[in-house]
Amino acid sequence: MESPAPKKSRKGCCLGASVAGFALLAALGVALYLGPLRPDAPPVDDNDLLPQWTEVPEEENAFALLEEAAALARMTESDDPEGVSAFAEIEESDEYGSGIAAEFLAGKREALEALDAALERPSFRVPRVEFISDEVPANYNGILDLVKILRVGALHKAANGDRAGAVSDVKKMAAVCDWLQNGEGSLIHSLAAVTAATNVVTCVEMLADELGEEDALIAADLQRTLPKLETCREAIEFSLRVEYLIQKIMVEQVLKGEFTVDHRLQGKGHGKRPSPLVFKPNETLQRFADFDRGAIEDLGRFASEREVGRYAFEEPSYPERFISGNPVGILLFSITMPNYEVILQRVLAEMVRTQLVILKLALRRHEFAHGSLPDSLDALVPEFLDAVPADPYDGKPLRYSKENRIVYSVGKDLVDGGGSPEEEFDIAAPDPTVKLAGYVEGVEEE
Repeated sequence: MESPAPKKSRKGCCLGASVAGFALLAALGVALYLGPLRPDAPPVDDNDLLPQWTEVPEEENAFALLEEAAALARMTESDDPEGVSAFAEIEESDEYGSGIAAEFLAGKREALEALDAALERPSFRVPRVEFISDEVPANYNGILDLVKILRVGALHKAANGDRAGAVSDVKKMAAVCDWLQNGEGSLIHSLAAVTAATNVVTCVEMLADELGEEDALIAADLQRTLPKLETCREAIEFSLRVEYLIQKIMVEQVLKGEFTVDHRLQGKGHGKRPSPLVFKPNETLQRFADFDRGAIEDLGRFASEREVGRYAFEEPSYPERFISGNPVGILLFSITMPNYEVILQRVLAEMVRTQLVILKLALRRHEFAHGSLPDSLDALVPEFLDAVPADPYDGKPLRYSKENRIVYSVGKDLVDGGGSPEEEFDIAAPDPTVKLAGYVEGVEEE
């Protein structure tokens, strides 16, 4: 007969439960201390991040006049369906010398005249951003439509033999681009400048293909109009500082209860200040500052020198955010932080193409002056270039193939594949390439 199992001691069970309960409470206490109950970070030292604006007298600032021109130039399906249709047809057919282009430009005469009036002013500055509730202080779409109209005008004049008129329109495009780059606006402002620069570079590249030996001076003029690499970097850097200021204002507004990120955590109603258990303003601002400083540093680096995944941010789950002790700050960061990786890649693409087109024009000028292309890019210095441009991807000189009549970058894979003489420029290609005008044996011209 089996003996009965010994009964568990009630005293032992109580002791075990007490230990487990104490451990649970201790774990909860540690979690609260490391999360909601922990103190905020120290104040952020951010003097190096704040923008320093340049004062421009109102009578010298072309902002208001450019806004008027942009309003007249704006092409949308609602207010200018004919302009939208005509522009699309011109771009698709590539018939810039056609009557459609002439008619399109005639319809935009008033906008172009308004732009000429704006260009008489010596400076351009965007109004300062003071509050998050401010509307975007510029009609960027209209300004970019102005640039597109000028591009059509330049190519139309070139197609009809008016080279001087074409160069004049390119210079106006470059002036608008320069204004945007130096306008001291927010990030959306500088990205508009990048788009404007793309239009300038595209136009100059197309004009370069039509130049002959008699156009050597025009080629030099066009080369000087191309956006400057350092100016582009400085413009983006200033915009990142403005972006940080906006982020700082936003943190202050959340702290004062003037901006609600999550009413479940902050409570409802204007002026409802969030609890220190759910919002740590200094910690939040420090995170913004770290990202913004990183982006500014990366602007001065070649792509090969940048840390992979530096701007990756995976939004934590709701419980994880709460346990962190700063759920409001984390949510604010996740919904407002720009995607710097995409922005830096976009700027990089523009830098690459601009440098390649500068090389293209310098090579064409060498060909006009000496009857042939040089054996190497070094031969362009100092007559046609101050220095051979560095590849924004790896920092080495951009590549050149005399045989294939191309200049190219190694691209994001950092591998020199010899360029792509059969392809048009594509920043996503293994070797983003710009072709020189002229026939290359074995490559069919379009």
